[in-house]
Amino acid sequence: YIIIGSVSNMNLDEIELGKKYEVVEVQTEPSMLRRFLDIGIIPGAMIEKILVGPFKGIAAYCVMGTIIAIRDVDSEGIKVEYAEV
Repeated sequence: YIIIGSVSNMNLDEIELGKKYEVVEVQTEPSMLRRFLDIGIIPGAMIEKILVGPFKGIAAYCVMGTIIAIRDVDSEGIKVEYAEV
């Protein structure tokens, strides 16, 4: 795994719907890390969960004005902290 950022205790798949969070760490396989970096999921980026899939396992997030879907298994390596905006 490659780790970018500092340590936090909340995974992206655990965040509340409709609240904004700041990405503090991205820890994942190199191929997935490249995808996350390309869509703007980097330490310091703001992210918001806007929709949860009907059978769980996937959610839609807004990152830098773009809506993307990420599987829960892939989002476990993204650590965030609540951002009071």
